[in-house]
Parts: sequence; C-alpha cells; structure tokens
Amino acid sequence: METKVYEVLSHKNWGSSSTVLNEIARDSYDYEKFAVITQIMWESMENQRPAAWRVVFKAMTLLEHLV
Repeated sequence: METKVYEVLSHKNWGSSSTVLNEIARDSYDYEKFAVITQIMWESMENQRPAAWRVVFKAMTLLEHLV
C-alpha cells in the first residue's frame, strides 16, 4: 500500500491512474492504513523544495480524490 502512495507522489511528468487512486481510497477506510496514507501525503507536501512543485500538486490531487 505504501508503494502505491509513493507511486502516486512520484516526480514523473504524468499523473497517476484512477485505478491506483481508487485502490488507495479503498485502503483509506482501514484506520491503520489511513494513518500511513495521510502521514506519507503530508510529509510529501511539507518537505519539498520549490522546484518539486509536482509532488505537492500530486499530493493535493490525492487529497482531493480521498475527500
């Protein structure tokens, strides 16, 4: 599950597939998995330098999909 989140938050030029986003959303219903997903997501948004804006954008896209 962590590899899926890191795949979504990668530095690649393209976005993630809706299949992977849906799998992460399905995993977020489990309390322990939700804590891991949100921790990785928030860390990726906090610890980025300005040149890595793509990771922040992808984390916000994941957050939007989870909401």
